[in-house]
Amino acid sequence: MKKLHDFYIHHGNVFRLKEILARIEKREKEVYAENALKEDEADQNYSLCTINHRPFLRYWLNIGFYRAINFSNVLKKNLIFSEEWAKCFADQKYRLLLLKYKNKDIQIKLHRRYAEYVHGGKTVYKPFIQWYALENIEDDTLFFLLLPAVIPFVDDEKTYDMVLACIKKHLQNATLTEENITQLSEGIIKMLFCGRFLGEEIDDEEAVNECDCNASEIYRESETNLYVCRWSKYSHALCFYEQKLYDRDLMPNGIYENILTETEAVSLARELLTAQCAKTVADISYLRIMPEYMSIQPYGAKAEICTGDKITEDAILDALDRFSKSEIKRMELKWLQEEVVLINSDDKCACFWFHDKKYTTCKLLYDEEVYCTVDSKYVTYSPFLLGKLADYEIFRSPRLLVMKLCPLLFQFGEGNLIETRVNGIYVWSQKRLSVWEI
Repeated sequence: MKKLHDFYIHHGNVFRLKEILARIEKREKEVYAENALKEDEADQNYSLCTINHRPFLRYWLNIGFYRAINFSNVLKKNLIFSEEWAKCFADQKYRLLLLKYKNKDIQIKLHRRYAEYVHGGKTVYKPFIQWYALENIEDDTLFFLLLPAVIPFVDDEKTYDMVLACIKKHLQNATLTEENITQLSEGIIKMLFCGRFLGEEIDDEEAVNECDCNASEIYRESETNLYVCRWSKYSHALCFYEQKLYDRDLMPNGIYENILTETEAVSLARELLTAQCAKTVADISYLRIMPEYMSIQPYGAKAEICTGDKITEDAILDALDRFSKSEIKRMELKWLQEEVVLINSDDKCACFWFHDKKYTTCKLLYDEEVYCTVDSKYVTYSPFLLGKLADYEIFRSPRLLVMKLCPLLFQFGEGNLIETRVNGIYVWSQKRLSVWEI
């Protein structure tokens, strides 16, 4: 197939060339998939985690090197990822003890689409192993399981040549062609030298920082998708992506700025990932009394208003779902004397409850622990629309907001003041908020 493809590439005057090439490429993909299936069916020993075991080699190259550069071309061919074979890691029980490093055990926890490193009992989110710990390792599998966790190098010719030779040596014993070995070695070496080959010049220092091979990455998978939050100490920004096999897509409003420490980044990432991977987000089974008025304000479009019989459970469910996906910036539900307002504002969102007669405003709590314990003198506030809100009232994930709000829907519609605590836990703050602040 490759020779046929190359022949038509070099004979550009052939009639209907594009159509012919498309058919060849389609058949190539089919052949690669058929070969991978044969490999999987021929050896289904899932406990054999070695790179000499072809199914595991394909699995590890696809899920272990998301930081690597220019891997996709070789992986898309005869090293394609097998979703079916990777299901054996879905129960998250596969932990491999690799070696001791700085007197602490290194373990690797294998999932379907990603791996986690555990050092001394703590999960590590960025490269943490010095090269010297790998350079004398003889075992090919151990070498490659540790390689993604190696701290990147400075631009040093002697080190570069040594590392490249070592990578190629360990790849020689795997079932790979010389072309595969060259392509994989180039992708890995570029990962270890901060996104460039030896001698490549980057004039803009910010570009080097943006590449930031030492960035922290926190992964989580749902039943169908993989997500990652990436935090850089240079930009102090956390970026939230959907991780595909060969690239990643930024989530809507997926950049969170002014995240100053890795601890803050990991905490926020866990909340974003937990909300994103939840099987269900919106649930209106708790709603007792239907609202009389509903308004939805999509981005860049006119408000959608429903009243009376047009307000159905499906309509409310759909609106909450759209809000959770950041498709609408404002949603209002009104009863006779009460109103609930959900607002998306850039990378922040909040939920307000108003009572027209009793002049009371409540805000859904993002962090009830801080609300209960912090002294009012030390409360931190952040800008929100024209005013400001306490940080414990600001959500970073609209999905998380909807998940917290839905179990409280039973409180609305009777015209009474809502309880700020449910089952002994604070869920609403009750501090005054002027109308102009929302």
